[in-house]
Amino acid sequence: MLMLLGISRKLARFFTLGICTLALLFGLTSITAQPANAEIRTIQEAENQILYQTRTKLYDRDNNIWQAIAFKRIAPDVEPAVKVRLVGFPGKAELAHPKSLKVFVPGSKDPLEAPDISAEPFPDKKPKSNVGQYDLTEVIPELPQTLEVVLKLPTKSGSEVGLAVSPLTIQEWKQLAKKS
Repeated sequence: MLMLLGISRKLARFFTLGICTLALLFGLTSITAQPANAEIRTIQEAENQILYQTRTKLYDRDNNIWQAIAFKRIAPDVEPAVKVRLVGFPGKAELAHPKSLKVFVPGSKDPLEAPDISAEPFPDKKPKSNVGQYDLTEVIPELPQTLEVVLKLPTKSGSEVGLAVSPLTIQEWKQLAKKS
């Protein structure tokens, strides 16, 4: 009887170990990372006017947070353009307007440039010193989908604020550019 009891304990341990292993395997497969879907907002601004927009946080070398709002407005009699508005905390950096945004792509000698269009959204045509808006229309097709790029914002002091942009954000911007 003792021998039979010893075999059943071994069998029970083996069975329990097998169930735990299967549960662990099935559990791990259910938590694997899924591809990120771009969160592109669609805003109906008027009857024939749509704004597509995506937002993300970017960090500079001092770990200051910048908000990056990429958008594309579709409206009659308006040439669609992909623009990005970069907003930092007031007092952290004073951007130099109207200097272009430089986009550094790994493996390229020269940076891409996006023109400063910061005066567009302000009625008095004087942009805030912590806000920069740039036209990315010509730059977007040149950006890699799998590598990080660095945006360099010109400041009034002559230095530049560097912002790293992840491949996922670049993919969102590329999807935004395809909207019509």
